[in-house]
Amino acid sequence: MRQQAVGAKGKLLCGNRPAGNVKVKLWDEDDGPDPDDVLDEGYTDDEGNFQLKGSTRELTSIDPVLKIYHDCDDGIK
Repeated sequence: MRQQAVGAKGKLLCGNRPAGNVKVKLWDEDDGPDPDDVLDEGYTDDEGNFQLKGSTRELTSIDPVLKIYHDCDDGIK
């Protein structure tokens, strides 16, 4: 197994306003019996900025996915 790392950095907006206090997670999605791994998680700051990074040991290449948990005030949950 080899150590692999990934990171994500950005700024979230809701329309033209910063999306503050939004939960974000960085995952490694796995196939088969190996469960998905949460590599890092956090919240955006008041300006909508976030930075996540993490690593895991896998036999095959990791499949990183950034998940954002927010509805941007569109009225649909």
